[in-house]
Amino acid sequence: MRATCEGARQADTLSGNGNGNPLGWVCYGLGVVTLLIFTYSFLKTTNTVPFGTYWSTGKAARQGLNPYGVYAETFRSNFTAFGGPASFPDVNLNPPCLLPLFQTLSTLPLAQFGVVWTIGSFLLFTFTAALLVWSNPQIQNRQVLWLLLSAPVIGVIHNGQIYGLLYFLAGAAWVLYDRGQELAAAFAIGLLVSFKPTMAFWPAFLFIAGHRKLAGRSLAVIAVLAGYPAVLYGPAIYAEWFAALKHDLHWVAPMNVALIPLFMRLRLPSIGPVTAAVLATALAWRSRNQRGSFDAVSGMAICAGIFCAPLGWYDYVLMAAPFFVARRWGYLSQFGAALLAIPTALAVMAAGSMIYLTALAIVLTQFVGLTLPRAGRSDGFQSFTTLM
Repeated sequence: MRATCEGARQADTLSGNGNGNPLGWVCYGLGVVTLLIFTYSFLKTTNTVPFGTYWSTGKAARQGLNPYGVYAETFRSNFTAFGGPASFPDVNLNPPCLLPLFQTLSTLPLAQFGVVWTIGSFLLFTFTAALLVWSNPQIQNRQVLWLLLSAPVIGVIHNGQIYGLLYFLAGAAWVLYDRGQELAAAFAIGLLVSFKPTMAFWPAFLFIAGHRKLAGRSLAVIAVLAGYPAVLYGPAIYAEWFAALKHDLHWVAPMNVALIPLFMRLRLPSIGPVTAAVLATALAWRSRNQRGSFDAVSGMAICAGIFCAPLGWYDYVLMAAPFFVARRWGYLSQFGAALLAIPTALAVMAAGSMIYLTALAIVLTQFVGLTLPRAGRSDGFQSFTTLM
């Protein structure tokens, strides 16, 4: 399969289609400048509140306290617009393997923590986008701009989440696998799943699709990263994490587009788990029939991690972004990307979950319909969009 891809890439070069897209780098520069202006404006006007949860988590870990507890600096979410409480303690829900990162950065004053964190996210987004532009000469200008200026990217910069890191790991996995570095790709996948356990569908689907060595190596990385927090902080750290997860209230927010919380908001709580299980099973079966298609299987797995878990923010689409732009967009892909460019406040105010839910469903259908090997990426999701 890899030889086929390499042969097609050489054919592209001989035909004059493999010389890259110089205008794409111009669009990249414009996107970086625009994102930099937004980031600078955010740093000049924001307070430290959005970063209080991670900072207090790291401080608690340094002091031997419960990193998943509620502290004075813990961010409080206002869910009144969605029928929830006005001041819900938004405690850290990230797995224990990320605690050393928070612990290290919490040695900074809270204000400096916010600055470093925001600049770090900006650098991760811009570097990953550059990596994808460099690795894919056929990338479209609109795809380049979308990678840097879509609503999930702006939302992560604004809200101080870890998704810039996950975006980078997904992009690294795509590039490394594309260049035959499967061991390094497995390491990137293992890190991503360790940091976001709901993405465990990724190695599972890869295994089902026949990428068993890649999946096995990823699982080895996950096992190591799951074990060391118990050594650093004691086995009780997992009980503290599970207790925080048990009391989570994020299901009320429409930005959480997973099926289980979606049906809970519709007052049909028993339907959500069944629907999620059916979708996960269908995607696993589809992955079984996608042997050799790393992009399609990875995209479906990441989408399964969004739709079929108890928590799936629309921002998680960033992990699928490298696979979503791996081929040129057809009309349906462009429509989904356009929906994901709508600012969060506007999208939620206009239609609750439906705009981003529709966008993510479109992204998923593109992976489900993708039957071409990566060598055919210049035709872009052709097997599905030609039917539309």
